[in-house]
Amino acid sequence: MPESWNTVHPVTAHHVNDVEPLRLNVAGLNRTYGVSIALGAENQSNNFHYEISLGYTQLTGNQYLVEITKERVYINDKPAEQMIDEFAEKCGNILYPVKVLTNTRGEFIKVANYEEIKQRWNKEKESLSKYYEGDLAGDLITGMDRAVNNERHINQVIKNDWFFSLYFSPLYNINNNPNSNAGEIALPMLAYTQPLIFSITQTKDTSPTESKTFEIQQQGICTDARSAEDLLKGLANPVSGAFSDIHTPVEGAVELNYKVYLADCSISSITCKSKVLIGATERIAEISIYHLREKDRLKDSNPALLVEEQAEQPEKKKGFFSFLFN
Repeated sequence: MPESWNTVHPVTAHHVNDVEPLRLNVAGLNRTYGVSIALGAENQSNNFHYEISLGYTQLTGNQYLVEITKERVYINDKPAEQMIDEFAEKCGNILYPVKVLTNTRGEFIKVANYEEIKQRWNKEKESLSKYYEGDLAGDLITGMDRAVNNERHINQVIKNDWFFSLYFSPLYNINNNPNSNAGEIALPMLAYTQPLIFSITQTKDTSPTESKTFEIQQQGICTDARSAEDLLKGLANPVSGAFSDIHTPVEGAVELNYKVYLADCSISSITCKSKVLIGATERIAEISIYHLREKDRLKDSNPALLVEEQAEQPEKKKGFFSFLFN
């Protein structure tokens, strides 16, 4: 792993000592984002593109209800073609629309419409059983059935999704801590395994851009207590050191950049670059989440946020998305 990924470098910012707290004010906000996820390991990579929309309602003085819808996922710029991909997409569609509760710092609390999700699955399961035949399809349906009928598991599936991990991260909580700019973030670097823990430091530059945003940057290293052996076995807790002499530490680092609107501290964009070395395998994740201003719902209560900034517009390219980061 390159040396630069093992060191947390200082971030140059104009106002990194600014202690003004961030106050999230998103009641009534409706927002559409484009999401681009590139995952790579062992000379193989896959790219996933989709759009996702959020609508906020303030329930009490300290909670928001967020309704989230997700459009079709494109894999390597194509819709799902293989049976396993089609099935996974249909199962994923069962989860949406999903309603989640967050606190006023924007952090995920729980799924609020679990019973609706379970009812959708019970209705869809019969048609899937008729359309997809064979042992593999049967195993997948059985696995999905067990997952949907476990509320705790559904909460973990939603919370550990890449979009949810980054968008509902402890961004505001770290900023508003007067004693420290340090914190932790959990990232799903390895499928079917509890996310890896990264210890991060956070700085912000409150110099406004023409699109009325400012930047928050996070940098950190992987401090997960599990070994490479634990992770490759899909274990949620560190056990290898207790039962054998083999305990290979996991090396990794992450860099995140958030662009946040000055008006209400809602998120304009997120970029994430992360690498981990698990045993002999390097895994890389690059994620871009970006506000699609032209697709916001008309009832958005913050029309002033729809200011275009050419310098921040990603390069246009052919395909499903016309807006992707460079």
